[in-house]
Amino acid sequence: LLAMQSEYIKTTKERYKEISLLVNDIESFNGEKLPSFDVVMSHLYEYLCINAENKQYALAHWSFIHGDPNTSNTMFNEDASKCIFIDPRGYFGNCSMTGDIDYDFAKFAYGLTGYDAFNQAAYVQFGYDYDTKNVIAKVTGYNIDELDLTHRQKVLVGLIWLKLPAYIKNNPAKAIIAYCHGMLML
Repeated sequence: LLAMQSEYIKTTKERYKEISLLVNDIESFNGEKLPSFDVVMSHLYEYLCINAENKQYALAHWSFIHGDPNTSNTMFNEDASKCIFIDPRGYFGNCSMTGDIDYDFAKFAYGLTGYDAFNQAAYVQFGYDYDTKNVIAKVTGYNIDELDLTHRQKVLVGLIWLKLPAYIKNNPAKAIIAYCHGMLML
């Protein structure tokens, strides 16, 4: 539970501080109102704690993990009947090689929900309406509701998007889009 709280809450708050000046004034994304960061973190904390109160539930999600499963770290055998993840990061919070198995599923789904295309795009179309404080942008990828994921895994996909902007803050447009996309997913 402590590792989950650290990875999901503490790390996200630290990364938000790095980009907060970029996103403080944004009120909506593609016309949808964004909740405040503090409200989202409060709800996320409650959601994680409710699920983790049951020790068996928490232990069922703790496993040996890859740490960075994505389409670039995927290999298939000749007839595509077996999928193998390569180049493991294997780090979760303060733990090595073990962590929340749902995070591994969510990390892979995060690529499918648009990050892979978003990352490779040389130019991302971006607009901002100063009157409505609305960011206008599109992230293309699979609709998360069409992926075979649990509710918890979908929540974690949104969280991963929300953590991304700290890594790409040198590209403010992409950082803002990733932040807004993650906020709406959560």
